[in-house]
Amino acid sequence: MVANDDSVPIALRPPDPFTRIRPVLLSDVEVLIACCWPERTADSIRSLVVTAMRQARDGRGLGVVVMVDGQVVGYGQLTAWGHCGEISDLYITERYRSAGLGTTLIQYLARAAKEMHMKCVELGAARSNLRALALYKRLGFTEHREIMVNLGQGREPVVYLRLNLDQTT
Repeated sequence: MVANDDSVPIALRPPDPFTRIRPVLLSDVEVLIACCWPERTADSIRSLVVTAMRQARDGRGLGVVVMVDGQVVGYGQLTAWGHCGEISDLYITERYRSAGLGTTLIQYLARAAKEMHMKCVELGAARSNLRALALYKRLGFTEHREIMVNLGQGREPVVYLRLNLDQTT
């Protein structure tokens, strides 16, 4: 168990036990389109879910959904890349933002990465996404590198932040 004190980054503290997070299912595709990515095609979301399910089966990651009152309200994915994992495709429905669900989701995925014996996790955010960058830094991630990526509106800087998973008390 990790202590809940200032010496442990928030991302490495136990997730809220009252937030329901479960593995993503193929049957979640339509609701993920509706609540998270209405601008994306069903095929792209189906591919995301199938990839996450395959990674979970092979022990190389997982995809999960966040539930509130029996409804899917968010998604997150963890992918193993050697000794480091990448947390990606984080999304919490706008209505449920600022309620701690994003923090809990990241804590859940960081814990899963640690259980999979990864040494670190990374996540990325557009340099212009100040809200996401502030959250990730508050959780204990630090800027590691910046690359230019086309996120759909042309190339823009994406900051990758890293968290060492060996920080326990």
